[in-house]
Formats: sequence, C-alpha cells, structure tokens
Amino acid sequence: MDREELWEHSSREERNDCGENLAMHSNTRLLENTNVATQMWYNEINEPGYDFSNPGYHQNPGTGHMTAILWKDTTEIGCGISGKYVVCHYCNKTPNIKD
Repeated sequence: MDREELWEHSSREERNDCGENLAMHSNTRLLENTNVATQMWYNEINEPGYDFSNPGYHQNPGTGHMTAILWKDTTEIGCGISGKYVVCHYCNKTPNIKD
C-alpha cells in the first residue's frame, strides 16, 4: 500500500522477496485489539477451502493468506496496523510465492 491508500500488494523488491498478507476492516478498534485479521486469513481454510490431500498453490487458489500463516517453514513474520489496514510480511520460506 502506498500513501494514496491504493489497495494492492507492494512489489517483491519493496518487501525484500517476502510474502505479504493484506487485510482491511472497518472496525479499527477491533483490528487493534483482536486477531481479526489473522482469523480472516485463516478462514480461507473453509472458504474457499483447502484440500490437504492435494496441497499446493495452484491446486488451492484463494488460500494463499491461510497457507502463509500455517506453513511450518515460515519462521519470520512482521505485521503493522494503520487505521483500517493490516499488513504482514512473512519471510524465509514463502510457500505460496510464485517464482
């Protein structure tokens, strides 16, 4: 996101090849005091749904946020909140970044 509040991922260069999860919620108090952003990403496990018997990025479109927070090799994560936005970067092994 940039200063003009464009709702898009930053470039791979800007985030040092780390993965990036974005979330937005109108209730800023809820964002600041709960794990609602993480829960929104995790909910992709059911909607659209992840098939653990057929794992993979291309086999499970729409679940990239969820896999980023569950991936056991993801060992570095940093998050920030600004107003209604949450941004998390996850580094080391990024399971769902297409080369």
